Amino acid sequence: MASSKTEICNLAIRHIGGSREIDDFDTDRTKEAAACRRFYPQALSQTYRDFKWPHAVRIVALAELTSNDWDDEWPYAFRYPSVASRVWRIVSGTRSEGANEKIKFRVVGDDSGRVILTDESEPSIEYSVEDDVVEHYPADFVGCVAWRLASMLAPSVTKGLMSAQECLQMYAMEAQRAGVNAANEEQPDEPPLSEFERMR
Repeated sequence: MASSKTEICNLAIRHIGGSREIDDFDTDRTKEAAACRRFYPQALSQTYRDFKWPHAVRIVALAELTSNDWDDEWPYAFRYPSVASRVWRIVSGTRSEGANEKIKFRVVGDDSGRVILTDESEPSIEYSVEDDVVEHYPADFVGCVAWRLASMLAPSVTKGLMSAQECLQMYAMEAQRAGVNAANEEQPDEPPLSEFERMR
């Protein structure tokens, strides 16, 4: 597991066959380091938005906005948390919710940022933050960030020794593996028995 941005960047450089690794993410003056500083924040943000990484998930109650001028279809409006990279769901207050029981919501914007519209009067949301503390990153997350970064570095750093598309394919494989790992770290409630099953 990587312990610094420098290690993640060097992993990405190795993925694409780069011949020169960087010594320090912040101070190295090579073209490789400059490219890493340019693309690392974007690679990190995209990786957080693509998947619900357990280490980045938070749940918080929202405060209602005083007015709702966005959409007459939705009775309640709430400010989208400024620290959220992506909102995954509105928490219903019960762990066992089926697809038809999930609380509907819509994200729109105004001059102050993003707004969450919903039918729920007192919602809490499950969302992801962009945790930038590398020591918090599990190994599969590091792997995904490195491959996402590699796809951005490939055209300029190694002149196509490994294509951006090939890197994104590897990223997709890593993300799929991470999804399995994340699912194994939780124990959802069992679905309720049907009336027929209860009678048996």
